[in-house]
Amino acid sequence: MTSSSKDRTVTFVNIAKEAVCVYLNKQTHTAEPGKELEIPASLVEYVKERGYPLKPPSEVEQSSDEKPLDRMNKEELLAKAKELSLVVADEDTKAILIKKIQDASTAKS
Repeated sequence: MTSSSKDRTVTFVNIAKEAVCVYLNKQTHTAEPGKELEIPASLVEYVKERGYPLKPPSEVEQSSDEKPLDRMNKEELLAKAKELSLVVADEDTKAILIKKIQDASTAKS
């Protein structure tokens, strides 16, 4: 598979927890976790078929700066729930808060 120099590029984000090296057109391209990688549009299917842990930015659930839900403390989860306008109770555990936030995020998609 080849690409011309006029080929437009597509941006992907590395969703893995380690750096990803992609070998395209006799060149190695590296993306650190959460960083973007430009890929020639003609090679997008090639990258997808090989199962690289890359997604278009629009498909990445949370920014790389945001802490994963399971790493947040209860106060952070309550703030996130408030941000999403969720109804929460004082007795809600972290697990319940995470579930409510995930359900709300899924419903928005």
